[in-house]
Formats: sequence, C-alpha cells, structure tokens
Amino acid sequence: MVKLKATEAIIKLTGNHDNYIEHKELFEICKKNNVNFDEIVRGSDIYLPPKPTPLVNEEHRERMRMLKIQLEEKEYQQMINSKEQEPLYENIKETKHEISIIINILVSTASVVVGVWTWAKHWRTGERLLLAMLSGIIIIIAEVAVYMGYIRKIKEAREIERRKREKVKVVKSYKFKPKTS
Repeated sequence: MVKLKATEAIIKLTGNHDNYIEHKELFEICKKNNVNFDEIVRGSDIYLPPKPTPLVNEEHRERMRMLKIQLEEKEYQQMINSKEQEPLYENIKETKHEISIIINILVSTASVVVGVWTWAKHWRTGERLLLAMLSGIIIIIAEVAVYMGYIRKIKEAREIERRKREKVKVVKSYKFKPKTS
C-alpha cells in the first residue's frame, strides 16, 4: 500500500482534505476524470508511516535482565558440572606435576641416604648400610604421607567449593489465579 502526500491538485481533484491518499485510489480517480496522472502526482511525496517504537517498559527490562542472569547461571553450571574430559593441556600439566613430585621424593631420599652414609663413615659397612637404608625408608614414608595429606586437602577444598550454593534473591514473583469455568 503506497500513500502519497496530498498536493493542492490532488485535493482539488478528490475533494479529500486528508494529508495522504492511496496511490491506487488516486489512479482510479484520475482515470474516471480523464486527468493526466503524472501532472497530479508531480510535487507529492511518498508517505512513510513512522516506525513503531518498541514497547520497552520496566517490566520488559526486568524480564530481559532476569533472562540474562538465568543464561549466565546456566553457562556457569555447565562449566562447573562438566563431565567432559579435561583438555590435553590440563592432562599434561597434571602429569608434569606428578613427575616433579616423584623426582622431588627421590632426590630428597637419595640426599638423606648419601648424607647418613657419609656421616657414618667410621662405622662398619653393615651398620652404615642399615642406617642409610632405614633413614631412606623413613624419608620416603614421610614424603608420601605429606604428599597424600596435600592431595586430601585439595580434594576436600574442591568438594566444599562444589557444595557451595549461590545465594539467589527473588526479584519479582507472580501469582496465578486458578482458572474458573
């Protein structure tokens, strides 16, 4: 539907004092009155209706804000509850950490064994060997106990973090009345 802005010629021809007239209607009038359509239309403009303004009220803004919060919460829950395999980088990082711990335990144990062996250089060989081996075993047990305690604390902290709930504040609530027949 195309509307034209009425000029003086259009108003005179149609007798219609409205600001705009439909193109089709004006064409029919020109045809009936045997008037040149081009002359009548010259100087008129096409009517472009104003764009409807979107109804953005407080309720709409609040609804959009709540949807955004829900979407962010959903993305967060997917992120923390993901059962997918960890990326390769995380696996490599964890493996490097474990290798580092093993090397650390072996180096500290070897250092203690060599230190005890050197300290007991005036003892008989059997006693030196027994003392060095026992001290090495004690150090390995102590290192493993410390490492296991560390792992246990990390697991507990992760479990506590998983159990934490986000506090949610109800912003707006709706009450629905039962449908009556």
